[in-house]
Amino acid sequence: MESKKVVNFITFLLFISLFILRVAFSQEASWKIKAEKIYFHWESQEFEAYENVEFLGRDISVKADYIKGNVKEGFFEAKGNIVFKDKNGEFNAEYMDYYYKDDRAIIKNVKLKYPVPESNEKMYIKGEEVKWEKGNVDLKKGSFTTCSYDMPHYYISSSQVEYFPNDRIVFINMVFFLRFPYPYFYIPIFYVPYYVLPLTKEPSPFPQFGYDSTLGLYFSYPLTYSLWGLPGVLTFLVSQNQGIQFTLNQKYQFPNLSGNINTYYLYNYLYNTDQFKFSLSGLYKPSSNLSFNFNTNYLLYPYSQNYSFQSSAQLSYTLKSFRSNIQANYNKTNSQDTFNTDINSSIRLSDKFNLSTNIKYNTLNIVSRSSVEDLQGNVKFEFNDQGQNFYIYANQRWTNTNDYLLRRLPEVYYGRSFNLLGVPSKMEFLFGNYIEPSYPFTVKTWKMGYYLTLSPKISLSFMNVNANMGYKQEFYGTQDARYILYANLSSNYKISSIVSGGISYNFQWLGRDIITGDLGNSPFYFDYASNLNNLNLSLNLGTPDVRLSFQESYNFITSSLSPLSISGLIRSGNNFVLTARTSYNFNIQKLNPIFLQGTLNYPWLSIGFGSLYDVNLGSFQRIDYRLVLKITGDWHYAGNISLTGYYLPSTGNTLYSLSIDKDLHCFNLKFIYYFPFQSFQFSLALKAFPTKGIEFIGRPEGFSLLPNF
Repeated sequence: MESKKVVNFITFLLFISLFILRVAFSQEASWKIKAEKIYFHWESQEFEAYENVEFLGRDISVKADYIKGNVKEGFFEAKGNIVFKDKNGEFNAEYMDYYYKDDRAIIKNVKLKYPVPESNEKMYIKGEEVKWEKGNVDLKKGSFTTCSYDMPHYYISSSQVEYFPNDRIVFINMVFFLRFPYPYFYIPIFYVPYYVLPLTKEPSPFPQFGYDSTLGLYFSYPLTYSLWGLPGVLTFLVSQNQGIQFTLNQKYQFPNLSGNINTYYLYNYLYNTDQFKFSLSGLYKPSSNLSFNFNTNYLLYPYSQNYSFQSSAQLSYTLKSFRSNIQANYNKTNSQDTFNTDINSSIRLSDKFNLSTNIKYNTLNIVSRSSVEDLQGNVKFEFNDQGQNFYIYANQRWTNTNDYLLRRLPEVYYGRSFNLLGVPSKMEFLFGNYIEPSYPFTVKTWKMGYYLTLSPKISLSFMNVNANMGYKQEFYGTQDARYILYANLSSNYKISSIVSGGISYNFQWLGRDIITGDLGNSPFYFDYASNLNNLNLSLNLGTPDVRLSFQESYNFITSSLSPLSISGLIRSGNNFVLTARTSYNFNIQKLNPIFLQGTLNYPWLSIGFGSLYDVNLGSFQRIDYRLVLKITGDWHYAGNISLTGYYLPSTGNTLYSLSIDKDLHCFNLKFIYYFPFQSFQFSLALKAFPTKGIEFIGRPEGFSLLPNF
């Protein structure tokens, strides 16, 4: 009897659970409730669940000590050790009201933990009351930090926090507090009435300060905000040497239209000058086949009344096989203005036929001078089909005809690829009527030619040979005629595991004019040709870790050798790399300076150097170096100390800087001191939200010989 009662009781509990799920969540997808004890009141349709209660729903879960709800109202309240999870993060609280049919909740005395997008860091938010609705969070009287400690190194206090997953966090009346090390207490650093922390890109969440040789002492204060749900940044910068600067960056988005607005104003109180910049860019796309891009920039110097205006736009339209693109640019200054238009259109008549056109119109107006106009265009009809190509091309310029534009009226071409005794080959025919303006006269005549190209390939056990050789025959309306023989041969060989290299030979030989007997050439400049006859050799000796390489070229026409290029490499795993590169000039019989580069890497130390050594003088011309001491372990000690610079032995001049990169748990610190300029840079950024900040200025200038491997 006892066992039968137990079975009946368990059956009753299962029935109640299934009934609740059926009635309460029938409109939703896959809801479950589990607990040690569940009670259901039929008349009021209220239910209670005790001990290890777990509520599972669509993209959410709730764990609590106690849940009480009403089926009709689609509501329950949870108490004690609440853990609420959505698809973005996790909440810990003591009390919660959840309206599961509306996907919204009110949570009290809550702690939130969310991952930072594209980072391994976490965000921690605390508040008295949170309104949660479909993943978005609105919190009253809350605090925010990315520090995992119970007493964080910093926190942001705000009268209201709005969190939009993977988009932004909005703070109202924000105060930034920094913890003083010993004894523990918090110092307010700065206040912002309204602040937006974007989560979709690198923000600049903090004011920045420092000193460098260009700006002098400076202070930068960014204010981020949200306008119609879109992020914006207003930055105030005051510097000792450049004055006061305001920068505004704002995105905008409307139906079918989006873009950016940027403004900039600088007042230099040292010279009593100012500068204003404004730029507007965007994309308008009312349909899938029509788009309009535009970009406008305006620069004004109010003190001197000088200005420049630049505007560009592009309109694209596509309809089935028809495409058209219009580009326009307009530039204006105090002294001149220019306007350029480029219109491209094409229509695919079939899979094999295509027709395209291009029209360009340009104007230039200079103050106190006459304007210049230019109108030109071209048209091309083309056929492509499995190894054969045919086109007719013509172009013309209707204004400004005293230029040097080559005009083809028209040019007709046909080419076909085929196999000749197993060798890939191509036959081409060309006929064109050309007008080539040149000094001192203009050439007007026709040209006709045919061309044969052979591209054999030979593969042997120790080498591969690739060739591209052919014959050209061309006739001109000026009674000139020429033929050309040409070839490009290349081969890579590997005799053994330590000997490899390459050989290439190319020549172009112009035959005699078949009519006049003179050395054949063209009456035009655009297709002028000359004889070529060159041999290139390369030799590699050694293994991938120990290697010596040589490269040499010989010109048979001038009977001259190019400088012999010599390079070498020594490598030991990932710890050590040394390279050397130089060349030997046969004409003066001297070795050029040797370019040496090397790196030495250990877990705790990295050394890199680059230098130029003059063998003839027996001295170094320049030495660049970088030493990095790497301290690993706990964040209290972890960081990098770097010394970078270069030395000129001939003058005794040296330029170097010392930099420190320090892990401060939830912050990253960077400090650089430039000894020659006696200036420094300082940067502090949240590790979770790295900031680009102001670039480090005043570092050793010019090129660097340091390796990048």
